[in-house]
Parts: sequence; structure tokens; C-alpha cells
Amino acid sequence: MNNSIDTTRNWPLIRLILFRFFATYFGIYVLFNMPLLVFDTLSDHIWDIPVTWVGRLLVSPGFKITVWSNGSGDTTFNYLALFCQAILALALSIIWWAFDYKRKNYDKLLYWLMVIFRYALAVSMMNYGGAKIAKTQFPFPWLFQLEQPLGQSSPMGLAWVYMGHSTGYNLFIGFAEFFGGFFLLFRRTKLFGALLSMTIMVNIMAMNFFYDIPVKLFSTHLFCIALFITLPDFNRLINFFFLNKPVPAQTSWYPIYQRKWKRITHIALKYFAVAIILYTQICGIRFSQKRLNKNNAIPPLYGIYEVKNIVYHNYQATPIADSSLRWKKIYIDRGGYVFAHDIRDNVNGEEAKFDTIHKNISWQSGNNNIQLHYTVPAKDSLTLNGKVGADSVSIALLKKDANNFILVTRGFHWINEHSYNK
Repeated sequence: MNNSIDTTRNWPLIRLILFRFFATYFGIYVLFNMPLLVFDTLSDHIWDIPVTWVGRLLVSPGFKITVWSNGSGDTTFNYLALFCQAILALALSIIWWAFDYKRKNYDKLLYWLMVIFRYALAVSMMNYGGAKIAKTQFPFPWLFQLEQPLGQSSPMGLAWVYMGHSTGYNLFIGFAEFFGGFFLLFRRTKLFGALLSMTIMVNIMAMNFFYDIPVKLFSTHLFCIALFITLPDFNRLINFFFLNKPVPAQTSWYPIYQRKWKRITHIALKYFAVAIILYTQICGIRFSQKRLNKNNAIPPLYGIYEVKNIVYHNYQATPIADSSLRWKKIYIDRGGYVFAHDIRDNVNGEEAKFDTIHKNISWQSGNNNIQLHYTVPAKDSLTLNGKVGADSVSIALLKKDANNFILVTRGFHWINEHSYNK
């Protein structure tokens, strides 16, 4: 294996120092936090002991891990684990320097690290892009969200409604993310893929930070890894974008094999990895679309139901008068999900089972098993009778028009004689 690039050139000292640290840091991060290796699923437990120890030093003497990584990637555990990873990277980079301080450059190592970082970033970008293409990350707003006062939305909930409303915008962002990852898979297009990924990720970072979406750490690292991939081309980018100077071809080291079987093996392994990544991504999108079709299925009784009165323990009352009666509204939404809106304005939803032959509906709400028989006395009314946990209940409900929302009916207009901003 050789290359025409001069591998004896000296890197500046500051570049050697920074490379050792960031190569180690991003290597650890990719190993334990990104969906490329099996360590991703084990990382929480691997970091339990150091996180607990650091937590007792920095947070409180009695610190214990109570919340691991979940739907939020910005938990106390995540921040402490990231701190531990940074300290480990610093220690390893110092040890690396002590044993390899005479090294003039890391051209060859840089190439192979870039391959790992490119593929890890590509998988993450394509995962997120696929979720938007299939529209599973941002589904259309639920009925209770359409009725929810704007001021009662969380910043994250508002962002989800904003993104979920438009299929076209999801496709636009999704394909941009997907192709940003796709172009990272190839050496000749890696710079374009990294720049495209950075452009997308800086917008996603801004949304995560300013709408309090708990993926701030992960999105920031995706952006930084994309930035790291562009750094070997830093001077070329400055010349092209700012100095109006000619840009020569890239001169980074890459392997050139003299023996034919090595070249064939290298190419075969590369395209095998690319094929596996693309196959899993396409299968993931197809699976997500099937799941979306199931979740978008319109169930019997679909609609918004306002509770008019409840007979509970043989006692009749309006939901507002007696907080123990709990429900103000019931939303029977797509995919067979039932959301109960209580008088404290909490909304809890679960997937329900519908028996249209016997006219029964059932779902689990916390520890309560809900079994109800339904009748439809009129087009705009519904009656539910049955058990909520161990208690009997009879509920009379009034159906509201589920399509009477501008967000649902407005749609797209090529021509707008006047702005329609409500």
C-alpha cells in the first residue's frame, strides 16, 4: 500500500495536540453513543460506576442515578457520562502523546478515522432522514393537540405540531438528511456530504436548543463530527468561499494498493458496507411506513367527545363540579388511540381495543383496566357504560366536529390575494 502524498511532512504542534484529543474524544463518542456498534446499547450500564462517582463529586455526596437515557438525551446521566468521556479522552490523548511524541503527522490514521466517523455520521443522518420521510418522527397533530390552547403547549410540543402539520416539509428535510448521510459514504463526495449535514444539523441544533427539545447533546455532536470531517479541507474552503482563489485538488492521504487482490478486497468490503447500510435504511423506512399506515387508520367512533354528565358510584355530577370524576373530554383518535382529558387538564392516551360486533371498547390507563360498552343514540352523541377499574361508570358524551380546525382544512394555496395569518 502506498500513496503519492508525502507522508513525511510535519504537522504543526498544535494540530498534533488537537488531533490526538479530538480523535480520541470523537472515537469514544462514536463507540458509545452512535448507532454503529453494539456498544451503543450497552453504554448506559458501562458508565454507571464512573457517572455515580463523578456525580458524588460534582452534584452531591449522596448522588444516585435515578434516570438513565430515555426519550431525553439530555439527562443528568447524559451530561455526567459525557464529562467522563471527555476526561477519559484527555487522559488517553496524554498517554498517546507520551508514547508517540516523535510522530510527525497522522495522515494515515486520519484517513481511517474519517472512514469510521463518516459512516457513523451517515447512519445517524440517514436514520433521522428516514424517520422524516416515513413521517414517524413528526406525526400529524393528535385531536387533543388541535384543541389544546396554544399557550398550554410546551415549546417542544409546539415544535412537534409545527413539524407534524406538513408532510412536504418533512420530506424536504428528510431527504436532505438522508442524502447528506449518503454522500458521506464515498470519499469523493464526503466533503459535500459533510457540508450538507452541517447545514441541516445547525438548523436542527437551533430548534433543539431554542424549543427545549432534549436532543441537544446528540445533535451538537453530529454537527461537530461533520465539522471535524471538513477540517482537512479548511484551507480549500476558505479559498473558495472567501478569498476567491483557485482551489487545488485535495491532497489528503488515501490507500493505493499495488496488488490487485488487495484493491478488489478493499472495494468489495466498502461496497458491501454501503449496501448493508442502504438496505437497512430502506427496510427501516418501509417498516416505518407500514407502522404509520396502521397508526393512521381511522377507528370506529373517531372524533372528539365532550363529557356532558357522568354517573359514577351511583352519583351524578358534572366533571367540573367533582374532580374525582376526572374526565372532561375523550378523544378517539387515529390508530385506535384513546386520550382522556381530565379536569386538571392532564391528557393521557393509550391504544384501545374495539369490538364493533359487541360494541365494546377497552384500554389500560395506569393501573386501571377500562372496559366500556358503547351505544350511539344519535349522530352527535355517545354513551359509555362499564367499568373503570373496580368502579362502575356511565358517561354521556357529545360529539364535536373533528375537522373543524383551520390547521386541518386550510391546505396549500398557490395564489394568496391576502395573507391568512391567524
